[in-house]
Amino acid sequence: MSWRGSSTSIILMNGYDETMAAGLALGADGSIGSTFNFMYPHYKKLYDAFRARRLEEALALQIKANNIMSALCAVGLIPAIKYVLTAMGIPAGLPRRPFTPLSEEQKRWIDQVLEENLVQ
Repeated sequence: MSWRGSSTSIILMNGYDETMAAGLALGADGSIGSTFNFMYPHYKKLYDAFRARRLEEALALQIKANNIMSALCAVGLIPAIKYVLTAMGIPAGLPRRPFTPLSEEQKRWIDQVLEENLVQ
């Protein structure tokens, strides 16, 4: 839902990964989010399902994305994203202080949550 004035065009983007479906329902044109760096196919499916009015599918994908976000935030969003990107073969480096790298247990948990929820 782009707003178009006489000489102005505004594209509205939603900015929280956890609320993409809600943002689209409220008229956002799209979304931005930190997990889009490694979850783009998942969010693209959510977007396409919403635009095609397959709302139950879009909601199910949003719930899965939220499960992932909850896990990432529980261990530290920035360290978790850096871990996932590096595990995918994208060298993201280590988090800077005050953040610390994930423990092996945290990595295993993130891997499990991704395996259970990420739709490619």
